[in-house]
Amino acid sequence: MTEKDFLKPGPLLEGRPLPTTLSGLFPLPRQMNTKPERLEATRLLLTADTAGSGVDNALFDTVSDITELTRLIDLTLIDVLVWHKASVNYENGKCFQLTIMKGDLDILSRLCNARSSV
Repeated sequence: MTEKDFLKPGPLLEGRPLPTTLSGLFPLPRQMNTKPERLEATRLLLTADTAGSGVDNALFDTVSDITELTRLIDLTLIDVLVWHKASVNYENGKCFQLTIMKGDLDILSRLCNARSSV
């Protein structure tokens, strides 16, 4: 599957894969060339009610990859992931741990206000 194929919703979602199956694809958006492509691919996967550890890990990856240059896109991606119930408690709250170590109050606020289940 190429990046162009990945960004086409038809072929990917036609067979109505299970949300947990789609969750296994979450490492792919991280390999996209740009963060806007990563955001678009993540949104595509989440439109199919994707759930599971792949989604939760994507939240951690985004928190760990945030840079000042791409901060707006990174924050949007964090918002999209927590809106779709990525667990902020994944692996004993490692998103919180990393965010506190970075001292990023904006991300900490987003994580604390997340709709994720405990």
